[in-house]
Amino acid sequence: MRFFSFILFTALMYCSNLSAQYDQPVSVIIEGYKYSTGFDTSNYTTKLTVTSEGSIVDTRTYEGRLGRIEGFDLDNDGKTEVLIEYYSGGAHCCTTLEAYRMSGGKLAYLDSIFWRNGGYVVKDLNEDKMYEVVGDDDMFAYAFTSYAGSRSFLRIYDFAGDKFVDVTSQFRPLVMDEIRTLEKDLSEATKVPIDCSGDGFSTNAGEVKSILAAILGSYHSIGNTSMGYDLIEKTYSCPDKEQFVETLKNEFKLK
Repeated sequence: MRFFSFILFTALMYCSNLSAQYDQPVSVIIEGYKYSTGFDTSNYTTKLTVTSEGSIVDTRTYEGRLGRIEGFDLDNDGKTEVLIEYYSGGAHCCTTLEAYRMSGGKLAYLDSIFWRNGGYVVKDLNEDKMYEVVGDDDMFAYAFTSYAGSRSFLRIYDFAGDKFVDVTSQFRPLVMDEIRTLEKDLSEATKVPIDCSGDGFSTNAGEVKSILAAILGSYHSIGNTSMGYDLIEKTYSCPDKEQFVETLKNEFKLK
């Protein structure tokens, strides 16, 4: 099994159990601080309580639910970042990963990644003692077809200067591996002629567009955007091709 396929499989298996995960209170200890959550079903909020030696040092209330709370020294600088997974709710949305650090006995917000419906894992990909946050960007969910038929693509972040930084372009072999997998999906989807009738959501045209969009997103992440558009020009022949391309360029900012 390919490396990222394993990562994505693990992340999606986790996401498939979101409801069960978020229904359970969280209680973890990170560097002597205890992080505990309590969900209020009456107003759909979660209270996070941080205690030290039995005393409350900080509290926060979130509109929605909290999932994983984990500690990592992401950038190997001797300071532990506290990663809190926030889930807004809904059938397929939305998960945000927030990074904090204890400062002066209080929890200080640093940065976040909005994952939408996507899953992620935290892993040292290149064994440099610094962690990457690796996940699937599902920016095209529902854009061209149903959620089930939509495709996502690889997104990788480092943590530097107390911020998440997109470093997907530094992992070109992994991206190319994902492109090859998406191209196989495209080959399967185009074994029959593309049905250009209707709005595409109920035909294979929508799925083809979603796969092409994910391939384009992958190429864009490594600085080869034109290769994605070349493939669209070669593959997609429906009358809405120009509109499809304009949507990708203007709405999704893939230029």
